[in-house]
Amino acid sequence: MGKLKTLQIIKTFPRNIHIMVASEALCALAMGMFFFLQILYYDSIGLSAEAIGTIFSIGSLFTLTGFFVGPFIKILGRKRILCIGLLICAIGVGFHMGFRAMIILMFGQILINIGTCLINVTELQLLYSYTIGKKECCAYSYKYSVNLIAGAVGALIAGNITGIEYFARIGYKKLFILAAIILIVTSTIRCLLLPKDITNVAENEEVKKSMRETIECLKSDKQIRLFSMLLFINAIGFSGVAPYNNLILKNYFGLGNNIISYITFSLTILSMFGLILMPGIIERMGVKKFNLTVFIIAIISCFMLAVVSSSELFILFLVIRGISVGLIIYSLDSLMMSNIAIEHRDIFASLKMLANGFSLAIGNFLGGTILNNLGYRYNYLYGFIILICATIFFYLKVRIYMTSTTINRSCSCNFKARHIEYKK
Repeated sequence: MGKLKTLQIIKTFPRNIHIMVASEALCALAMGMFFFLQILYYDSIGLSAEAIGTIFSIGSLFTLTGFFVGPFIKILGRKRILCIGLLICAIGVGFHMGFRAMIILMFGQILINIGTCLINVTELQLLYSYTIGKKECCAYSYKYSVNLIAGAVGALIAGNITGIEYFARIGYKKLFILAAIILIVTSTIRCLLLPKDITNVAENEEVKKSMRETIECLKSDKQIRLFSMLLFINAIGFSGVAPYNNLILKNYFGLGNNIISYITFSLTILSMFGLILMPGIIERMGVKKFNLTVFIIAIISCFMLAVVSSSELFILFLVIRGISVGLIIYSLDSLMMSNIAIEHRDIFASLKMLANGFSLAIGNFLGGTILNNLGYRYNYLYGFIILICATIFFYLKVRIYMTSTTINRSCSCNFKARHIEYKK
């Protein structure tokens, strides 16, 4: 009955939401395939971990593009920027097909980061604009669940595709062009089937005004400064570890692409269940206790990854760490945005992109350098130390701004447990 009820609720969504989510599945499938194979491809062509870290680091700097997108949303429209972002991603993915020169691969990564940034700053707001009757929580959960499942399936396909004789013969890197084609199709679907944007005439002072407001808000709002600092610390730690997990599993533990894809698929599905259960757990434990608990689990699992030698134990703690880190990211992202004044949320979203751009660049570079010169155990020790710093900072500086939570029961759909309102 629950499944039938869920299907009935999904059927009530407007056509535009179904188009968004269906195309989201295509996008997530393509990016799931690409991201799974990307670092393994770099390794297969002889790039060192330090070179890989440099590619990711330089690419991450271009996430800063999101800081400047806000004013142009009013001029170009969200749909147009979203479609442009998908096309830029497709071009970046295409640059990886058959190329081995580091400079070309780096340029491709830069394009992917710019495109992903444009997608991230427009996609969710566009989805909400199509939502009717205060069903944002339902639409978000619908989209996010499909994204996770499609991304996991993409990784599963990428890891096992060489089992098919044709793909085994031509090499899995040729799948990059398939991912690029899927992204182009996704952009075309959204461009043709979603309604036209409502745009404004460009104003000469729009960009300068937006930047002035951001700087003034950053100076005057201590809460935003602290939230941005915590995001910065977390991202430095996560980006020095997570991008290299598959490479470590392959080179240090001798696992094949298919086994790694099963691990990735399992981790994604378990993370999805964790996110579904998270609001209920927060309801019982409270925000502060929940986040401290998840931080501690992440710290312990990261330390264990640095000391265990058994592949079975390593995979177990890798999954535990992945789930706990996912919960940290999702929980803090929701909490921070909900505790920011409505008139400052766009500013905070821009600052998040700014903080992430710098922190990911630093973390990716440090992670690659550590892996190349010291070995994988030190990557997880690095993550362990940064997580301790983040936990201390959260406990001493940030937790006082995290208010108590209640589940929003005004929404009657099965997804309501995913939506949380934060009371002052």
